Amino acid sequence: DTYNSFIKGCMVANRIDIAQNMLKQMEIRDNCSPDTSLYNTLILLYSRHGKTDECYNYYVKMRENKEKPDHLTFFAIYHSLHNISSSNVLDFIESTEECFGISPNLHYINGILRKYANVAPVRALQLFDMLKSKGHKFDVFSYNAILDVCSQQSTISLAVEYFQFMQNEDIEMDEMTVCAIIRNILDIDDPENALKLLDLANNGKSSYEAIATILHTISNLYTEQCVDEIQEIYRSIQRNVQKPPIRMYECLIKHYVSRGDLDAAGDVADRAKEEDPSNSDWILKIIMGINLLQPP
Repeated sequence: DTYNSFIKGCMVANRIDIAQNMLKQMEIRDNCSPDTSLYNTLILLYSRHGKTDECYNYYVKMRENKEKPDHLTFFAIYHSLHNISSSNVLDFIESTEECFGISPNLHYINGILRKYANVAPVRALQLFDMLKSKGHKFDVFSYNAILDVCSQQSTISLAVEYFQFMQNEDIEMDEMTVCAIIRNILDIDDPENALKLLDLANNGKSSYEAIATILHTISNLYTEQCVDEIQEIYRSIQRNVQKPPIRMYECLIKHYVSRGDLDAAGDVADRAKEEDPSNSDWILKIIMGINLLQPP
């Protein structure tokens, strides 16, 4: 208890050097080991001072010395994870159930991924791949975090790969997924992979509101490079959807008008008006805009 009080006081006073000397004296001269309470103090305060390697080493020593970590240990380690190597984070995740009785559930893993995504994006990718190789399952929030990382790292080909994993696992995309995909498309001049992302969205478990948003982004960015592909995706959506959302009609009409295909734009406007009379004012404005462009 005396050592605990002195060492805690030194750490709080930012005298880590004195605390380290006292800890060595305690272990070597008096043959005493820190207890769980002191380990928690060491881990938390080393973490606060940015000494995360030492922080994690104390966690390892704690387990080696058969001192059982508790929820305070968990809290201290968790809040320094973004500075710890991916392999050590994986070790921590897999030891939590044994040490703390806490299963490494998705909410917990997603929190770690989000921490990494913000401050160490390369490590986030490494950790995600490590977890996947170990058989951990993910949800839409996990994939949203990793798609954001792909955008930060300008790796749209990886985004395509991760999005394919997401589709294979029958995970339905949400609004944040759409935002992440669009960021990838906007950040990188890569129409081929942008179209792959769109095609995956169109053929997977995705809302047509989401597809319309992605499609609108791509058609604005890649006017010349992929006209044929965009037209084909539009036609596919028209064939498969009984009643597309109003945003889909808007994208279709604007797309056809921008390409000079006014007949096709007029057909879409007529279909939209028939299927959704409540939007007739909006349809009228679109039709009027098209008619103004018609040659006399």
